[in-house]
Amino acid sequence: MERQPVLGVPKASRVQPAPADDMPARPRLPLRLMAIGMVILIGSGIVVGVTINPLSQPAAPPKGANALRIAQRAVAVAYVDVKGGVINLSPTTPGRVRSLPVPEGKEVPEGTVLLQLDDDQAQIDLARAELDLEASQVLLTQALELEDQRTRQITGQEAAVKAAIAKETIAQLQSDKADRIKNINGGDEDLKTAKKQVELAAAGVIVERAKLETVRSMNPSLAIRRAKIEVENKKRMIAKAKLAVNDCQIKAPRKGMILRQLINLGELLGPTSPKPALQFCPAGDRIVRAEVEQEYAERVAMGQKAIIQDESTGKGEWSGEVIGVSEWYTGRRDIRLEPMQFNDSRTLEVIIRLDKKGADSLRINQRVRVKLDGAE
Repeated sequence: MERQPVLGVPKASRVQPAPADDMPARPRLPLRLMAIGMVILIGSGIVVGVTINPLSQPAAPPKGANALRIAQRAVAVAYVDVKGGVINLSPTTPGRVRSLPVPEGKEVPEGTVLLQLDDDQAQIDLARAELDLEASQVLLTQALELEDQRTRQITGQEAAVKAAIAKETIAQLQSDKADRIKNINGGDEDLKTAKKQVELAAAGVIVERAKLETVRSMNPSLAIRRAKIEVENKKRMIAKAKLAVNDCQIKAPRKGMILRQLINLGELLGPTSPKPALQFCPAGDRIVRAEVEQEYAERVAMGQKAIIQDESTGKGEWSGEVIGVSEWYTGRRDIRLEPMQFNDSRTLEVIIRLDKKGADSLRINQRVRVKLDGAE
């Protein structure tokens, strides 16, 4: 049975598939496109690498002094600081925050009260110490008067001894008189009385002399010394009480300003608090602390010129000079999770003094990038 032609297409016009041996070979375009794409990708990677790190892939090898300068250049991440560093301040005694009289960012002279704790108990202890000192000074005054009293007592007692001797002499005279009368009249009553008077007077002399020796043996200097020691002790107690009052305050250790207040009014603070109360920045010239990895440390030397740029934006340009190189390798001073930074590597701290021009525009703890040139 003959097959019917396809509708709308004449039988003669239908295309018959050619035999497999007669079909022409189709071009392999996907393989060629993949090869071209790989070449373009490799070329783009080389261009990007040169753009990101032009020093590592220079367009042309440097020659002469320029090659030496680039070979000795060191690049390090650093941060802006002040000589002596930012100071963390905390009270040395527990207490509740009563006032914060100085706002953040205001420069104040040395000794300015930056924080005041509740000091009622300390003030009471100070008042008691002052009263104790006053009482001790009264006792010292009394002790000092003992010397004059002793002198007067000795003088009086010596007179009493003389009086007792005089009484003894009179009694002896009366006894002798009674003895003479007895020989004349023959009576002995008056003689016995007179002899008893002599004995009584003699005993009186012994008593008064004993009193004199007692007064002379008195040593007011010991009482005076004890009173002086007590006064000195009370003065030290006052000094301790004043120290406790002062410990209820945090004062500016130097001229400078508060960078940050980490506490609030009414908060309970103490020396064991987990965070400092204030972060204080002393006044002074800004410096840059660069931390050069050990691999590049040999390229650093005193007096090197430095170029500083903001690490995040790459903007700005400040100049400086190396004024300090650490004598030891250690970890980073400030351990933070920073991008593209390894905290477990050994570094050499380098101190850079900034030139006056434009240095005030840098802020404390600003992260910067430092380039150090070893030769010109």
